[in-house]
Amino acid sequence: MRTVAVIGISSFGLNLCRFLTEQGVQVLALDQDERRIDLVKDTVHRALICDATRRQTLEELELDQLDEVVVSLGERMDTSVLVTLYLKQLGVKRITAKAFSIDHQQILEHVGAHQVVFPERDMARKLAHELASANLLQYIPLDLEFSVMELTPPISWLGKTVQELQIRRNHDVQILLVHDCSTTGGTVLPDGDHRFAPSERLVMLGRQAALERLRTAN
Repeated sequence: MRTVAVIGISSFGLNLCRFLTEQGVQVLALDQDERRIDLVKDTVHRALICDATRRQTLEELELDQLDEVVVSLGERMDTSVLVTLYLKQLGVKRITAKAFSIDHQQILEHVGAHQVVFPERDMARKLAHELASANLLQYIPLDLEFSVMELTPPISWLGKTVQELQIRRNHDVQILLVHDCSTTGGTVLPDGDHRFAPSERLVMLGRQAALERLRTAN
C-alpha cells in the first residue's frame, strides 16, 4: 500500500486526502490548525496537529519512510519553501509542492521539490481544452511538449485503416487505445488493419502541436 503525507489541509489538501484514501492510499494528514484536522481525521489513516515549519517535528514523524509527501500550505511562499527544504534534507523520497507563481515554482524546485503543481491553473487548462472543441473528450498534459488526448476520429479518418493513413508518419502521434462506445471492449495499440468508426474514441500520445491539429480537424 502506498503511503503519502499531506502537509497543509487547505481546500486542495483536504480534497487530495479524500481522493487518495478512495484510491486505497494510506494518508497522513498534517496541519497546525485543529479545525482543519477535525475536517479530515475521519477520512485518512492518521491526522496530526503539528507545526511543519519545525525541522525536528518533521524528523520525528519519519516522513522519509513514506512514498511521497505533498506540501499544500497557504499562500506564504517562505513557509512552503522552508518545509520543502527540510523534507529534502531529511531524505524524503518524493516531494510534490503546490505553487502560486512561476517564481515560487522555481524556488521550490531549487530547494528540492520533485514536482510542482498549480491546482487552479492546471484545472483551468484542462477545462479550457475540454470546452474548446466538441470532439475533445479528455486532456492530460505530460510536460511542456507532450500530452495525451482522447479524441473522436477526424472525419477524414472514418472508414480508413491505420496502415492507409500512416498515422505516425503523417501526423506524428501514437494511438495508445481505441475504445468503441458501442461495445464494452477496447483495443490497445491497434494494428495496421484497424478501421476507424464514428463510434470510437482514440487515446493518443504526441506533441501538443500535432494533437491540436487533429483536435481542430473536424
